Amino acid sequence: FPVMAFIFTTTQWDTSLLSDDGLLVYKVKVTVTVGYIVAAIVLMVLFKIKKLLLRIGFAWCEIAVTVLATQLTFTFALSDNFYLCKLFGLDPHTALLPARSGPFSDTAFLLALANITVALHFAMPIRWYILATHEVATVLVYGVCTLGLGGPEEPSSQRLRFVALFTALVCLTAVGKRQIERTERAMFARLVAERSLRTQVEFQLSKLDQRSLSAPDDGQSVPSTSASGALFRHLENTILGE
Repeated sequence: FPVMAFIFTTTQWDTSLLSDDGLLVYKVKVTVTVGYIVAAIVLMVLFKIKKLLLRIGFAWCEIAVTVLATQLTFTFALSDNFYLCKLFGLDPHTALLPARSGPFSDTAFLLALANITVALHFAMPIRWYILATHEVATVLVYGVCTLGLGGPEEPSSQRLRFVALFTALVCLTAVGKRQIERTERAMFARLVAERSLRTQVEFQLSKLDQRSLSAPDDGQSVPSTSASGALFRHLENTILGE
């Protein structure tokens, strides 16, 4: 996350593209980004302390990472030159000198938000219901920026289309995360059931071995009439029934 914040912000750090009014935007952006990177590094250092992790538990670690990622979405919003100018009541077309910086677009902002969402859902062991707050916050951040403050995409129907597509992306990612969790839990339950059945069979066989050692030798037993034969028939019927 600190690397993503650094990359997103440094791509817009050319002060020569700023007018006098835009210098304020530049200073705020640098302050917000540096503050987030410092906070993320401090959290990473704390996560290296094993005693602290054992004390707070796994659930609080999930919440801390989710909060950090959610803060990154706000950091991206405050690191975007266009939306930061809008937030301060400045005209981006005069404060950022677009003739030299190129046309404005939401592409980098949307890709950054999508990267956070994908990283949280598929690269980190965080349960899906904890990520619900991040999903709502991410959609709201982009919606408020592009619809509330006024995004660079024209016409307005294009901005609304971007919000709808980004919302669909977040929803599908959440559904995929939930489906992965359900599959993992089903596989784990099946593994536990198989190991439990194997343990029961081994225990029953050990009891049969003890009985056979203590019983007199009456000759070779017939599988169809012996206790072990009955046991194996019972297991076979159980497996066929499943």
